[in-house]
Order: sequence, then C-alpha cells, then structure tokens
Amino acid sequence: MGALLVPSPSEGQEVVVRYPLKVVEVDLSMGRVAAPLPFGEVFLLKVPVPEGASEIALDVRTVTIINGRTTTTSTMPAQTHLTRADWGPRSAVVFQVPPLRPKEDYRFALTVSRTESLGVQAGRLKKGEARVTGRTATTFADYVTTDAGLLVASRTRYMGALTSLHFYTVPINVREDFSVGQLFTEPRKALSVFLGITPLELYTEAKVDKLYPVGSPVIGLGLRVYRNARIGAGVMFFEQPDGNPIVESSVDKRDLFFTFGFDVSYGAVLGPIAGLLGAS
Repeated sequence: MGALLVPSPSEGQEVVVRYPLKVVEVDLSMGRVAAPLPFGEVFLLKVPVPEGASEIALDVRTVTIINGRTTTTSTMPAQTHLTRADWGPRSAVVFQVPPLRPKEDYRFALTVSRTESLGVQAGRLKKGEARVTGRTATTFADYVTTDAGLLVASRTRYMGALTSLHFYTVPINVREDFSVGQLFTEPRKALSVFLGITPLELYTEAKVDKLYPVGSPVIGLGLRVYRNARIGAGVMFFEQPDGNPIVESSVDKRDLFFTFGFDVSYGAVLGPIAGLLGAS
C-alpha cells in the first residue's frame, strides 16, 4: 500500500524543503525508528497504521537526561488528527518532520485513537500513546565536504581549477539551508580548514609547474557564505624554473591565493557514470 503525506504545521518560520526527502520508518513493536534520524533537513516519518486505529497524531519531543532524570520538550506540536477516511486503504501514514539538531535524542509521541463499539449505542474514542525513540547520528564524513572551484594566485597571477576537502568542527549537512546571517549565529558551520589540489591551469603570467603529476597542493581557510557556496584563501605550493639560466633544476615556491567554489558530491556524479560503464 501507499503512504499518506501530511505536511508539518508552521511554527512561524519558513522551512526550506529540498526534494527528494529521506524516509525513516517507524517500528512500533520495538518502539524505535528503523534507521538513524537525519539532521538539518526536513524528512518523512513513515508510521504503520495500528490495527483498529481511527485517528493518529504526532508530537516530536527532544529528550534530555539531567542527573538521571529524563525530561522531554516538544519541538513540533501535535498535528491535526488524521482519520481513517484520510488514509483509506493505505497501510501507513507519513508525517513531515522539520529539521532536527545533530547528536540528540528524540521521542515521537504518536497519539492513536480507536473507536470502541458499545453495542447499539454510539462508539467512543479510546486514546493511547505510542512512544518511539530515535537519535540523529553523525559520522566522520559529516565533518568533511568536497568542493570544486576557481583559484587565483596573487603574485604569479596563476588561475586554475581547484578541488579540495573541507574539514569542520561541527557536523555539516550540505542539504541544510544556510545563509549569510548564520555566519554570525553559527560560525562553526561556516569556517573550515581545507586541503586541495589544483590539477588544471587556465591562465598564468609566470611560469608555474605542478609540484606533483596530479597538480599543485594547496592549504587554506574556507568561509561558507551560502548553502553550497564558499570563498577561501590560502597557500599554493608549486615549482618554477631556477632564475639562473645555466641551472636546469626547478625550485619549490609558494604563492597566496583566493578561491571561490561550490560543494560537489563526486560519488553522486561518478556513481551513475560507473553504472553506465558497467552496463555497457
């Protein structure tokens, strides 16, 4: 059976929804979600319809443990009740959940109402709450992003393509909406240290040779200025012919550079290509 999509209520702030949305399934028998919860983005919580249910509502709460005492705080008020007429023959309902914070525990309180028959009299609603827990998980990969952009060196006037790895002190979700205003409220989401390589020369006024066959290495600091765009500056390491015309060797040199680039997922790009090559 299909699932019914129910948008979450507005809390006075605009939430940017980026499709396709991730889906997390609920295991009501175990009282937990079937996978780690995504953070920083809207996702869908798929709930199987309990037998005999006539209405279902959802309340999302953060879970905090202080001195052994567990407290919960609602982060999303209970949605309008869904009735059996809403989900019809479907075996599950889907709630749209607003972005959650990383590395936190959450409790999904599902209020399920069932209609009890009283013989010839009208039925009455019997309500029960199913509590499902989950946690937003992070891995080392959430602290690293990849990008591609343009590098311009100051002294040599070198211009070339740049690809680099950016390292953050907090987990980053590249699908999360990010604006210039967050540079001041959440600076750790904006600042990064990066290592990269410039494999392709586009223009230069001085002779610049690659330090390695794949390109010249760089190191620098990045500043995320939008969801998937950033600027940065650093040092490029390269080789140049010795200034003495009778010396054929090269010398290692450095130059300061400025860069502008965009996040790029090489896995997302190369995966379909690899699939096509494998199928051919």
